[in-house]
Amino acid sequence: ASNISSGTLNSARFSGGKLLQVKTKYLANSVAQTTSNLSTIIESDTITLSSSSNSLYCIASINYDLQGYSSTTDPAAQFFIYDEAENAIANVNIERQMTNNADGRESVCVLQAFYSPPDTSEVVRVRYRCDNGQIRARGSNNYHNASCLTIMEIAA
Repeated sequence: ASNISSGTLNSARFSGGKLLQVKTKYLANSVAQTTSNLSTIIESDTITLSSSSNSLYCIASINYDLQGYSSTTDPAAQFFIYDEAENAIANVNIERQMTNNADGRESVCVLQAFYSPPDTSEVVRVRYRCDNGQIRARGSNNYHNASCLTIMEIAA
């Protein structure tokens, strides 16, 4: 049986299964957020699908640092993947209990989305916001350990 926890994906969702193209975009420089304002940190180049019946499989790998920022012992933030129509198609909530408000925690989160765009041209965005404390998404101009967005076109 297929299930996500064992590291396999449900093959029924990938009925065509042929990989047609792959595009990756890296976060060039680290960015930080201390407010609940939703901000785009990675925006894909326009993806032109070879058929309107094809799907996109998106993976966002975010290296982050969640901090109390000297204001809270309970920092919290969210990362999202948005499609071009401004729909949140994946999200992850991050929250840590700290022993003091100057503490921080570095980690990685991965978001995945599989969907069929309404037409053959699509832009995908990774966005984030902070509820308490500070969230920093790690970037790097040489792409070592930088947060990134990978988009794959899957044939129908």
